[in-house]
Amino acid sequence: MKTSSLVSFRRLNYLEQVRLIQKAWSSDGADGIEGLGLLLGISPHNLAAMAGLTANYARAVNRRLVREKRRRRQPIPKGFRSELRKLAHREARGW
Repeated sequence: MKTSSLVSFRRLNYLEQVRLIQKAWSSDGADGIEGLGLLLGISPHNLAAMAGLTANYARAVNRRLVREKRRRRQPIPKGFRSELRKLAHREARGW
C-alpha cells in the first residue's frame, strides 16, 4: 500500500503535493502531517518543509511534548508508599 500511494503522490505536480500537505496541516495539524508521512513513507519534517510549514510543524510538535510532560500525574494513594517500602525491606532481608 505504501508504494502505491507514494507512487501516486510522486505523480502529482508540485503544487498539488503542496496543497495535499497543507490540507493535512489545516485539518489535523502536526498529526495530519505525521499521518500523511506514515502513509507515504516520507519524513513528516520533509513534508512540512516542502509546504513551507517547518517552523509551524516544529512548534506544534514541541507544544505537544511540553503538554505531555506537564500532564498531571495520578496521585499515589495514602499508605501505598509505606507498603512498598515494607515489601522492599522484606525482599532485601530475604523474608
